[in-house]
Amino acid sequence: MNNQGSKKPTFFWKTFFIGLLIMLIVGVLIGYGMWGKKEKKPNTKQLLAQIGNHIETLEDDSATLKDQIKKMKDTVEKGKKAVQSMEVMKRDFAKLQDDNKKLKGKMENYSQLQLQIKELSKLKKEKEEMKKALGEKAALAEQVVKLKKENEELRATVQKVEDVIKQPAPSLQADHPSS
Repeated sequence: MNNQGSKKPTFFWKTFFIGLLIMLIVGVLIGYGMWGKKEKKPNTKQLLAQIGNHIETLEDDSATLKDQIKKMKDTVEKGKKAVQSMEVMKRDFAKLQDDNKKLKGKMENYSQLQLQIKELSKLKKEKEEMKKALGEKAALAEQVVKLKKENEELRATVQKVEDVIKQPAPSLQADHPSS
């Protein structure tokens, strides 16, 4: 419960600062569009529409990534449980193998030997199913790598936007000689 409680304020502040950054970017772009160039009058409606479209795209991408991350976490948890149960099955399997060796050596009770063989087959089948589950886990790991790559690309895009924002605006005083 503490983990969820501590994530909510962090999520709030991250969201707050992302919103603040978006508003700053929009303000700078609109300000530059209105006062930055005097030769041509900018089409502010078109500029606002483009900014709105870009913001919507970023929000959609963010929501999609959040959904994918949630699904990945659920799948990873299932994979961890499968791996844990597989280790228990390996221990049980080893125990059954020892019992099987004892039974083959004595051969006193043939019906017990048949039951052990059936149990062993069942465990082998479960082992194959666990191998399949591990294959799915590997596929999920590949998806995590792809998501990390997409995340890095988004960070690079944000960095480029920040670099553009940090560039000084062109000086207007050079166009107007002082008297």
